[in-house]
Amino acid sequence: MPDQRGYSAGFARTFGLVNPEFALRPIPSLAHSSHAPHTLYRRTIEQVLTTGEQFDAALVVLLDEHADLPDQANPYLHAKALLLMGGIPSQELRLATLRQPPAALAYTLQNITVALYAKMGGIPWTVDHDLAITDELVIGLGTAELGASRYHQRQRYVGITTVFRGDGNYLLGTTSEECGWDDYPVALRESLLAVLGEVKERNGWRTGDTVRIVCHTARPVRNVHLDQIMAECVAEVGSGQNIEFAFPHRLRRPPLRPSRPGPARTG
Repeated sequence: MPDQRGYSAGFARTFGLVNPEFALRPIPSLAHSSHAPHTLYRRTIEQVLTTGEQFDAALVVLLDEHADLPDQANPYLHAKALLLMGGIPSQELRLATLRQPPAALAYTLQNITVALYAKMGGIPWTVDHDLAITDELVIGLGTAELGASRYHQRQRYVGITTVFRGDGNYLLGTTSEECGWDDYPVALRESLLAVLGEVKERNGWRTGDTVRIVCHTARPVRNVHLDQIMAECVAEVGSGQNIEFAFPHRLRRPPLRPSRPGPARTG
């Protein structure tokens, strides 16, 4: 990157990493394979995980046309679920992003490396902490659908949970066990209880502490009341604490319709 663009130091020097190693694991040519993209990503990652190599994080590069595929065929969601099962946090990169001119790419890489550094356990930034709050968590909930199609009898689901502290410190990422859709709420509840229990013990919650928990989902999950499941888990794990709990929803703005000109007004 050009020196004047703010990212000339690169990932390692910016965050003080000592001799990081980047291991490239190419996906077989998508143009010459009869398999779906998510299948090729899964097979490649499974082969890497079976070697026993240790990785701190993974960058998953996607073609633009694959980035917005449905969940059951999205290569990033399949990759993210597999990597989290192996204890490896991941960051998505689109090919169009990497092909930006240096003037724009430098600022994009800054955002990407901040996210990646946080997922590797670093604290890239912090904010003033509300002294009235003992602990503050931001919990993200998501799902990955594993199978040939949503109508396939062997369709399996994985719940994905990521937890940050309110100051931006990445705490952990975990996945539930693979399960059928009917069993998904139970598997998700067990996974959330385990996550909250671990955070409670790690952060040393005491009786009477005030803890703020904010949950969000990237997109709504069909026929599963995530807010109710999350509220029940919070109440069970934090029975000795004063829990402030919120489950914000992102509202979609309706499309704008062209207005018809009305009669002229005077005065």
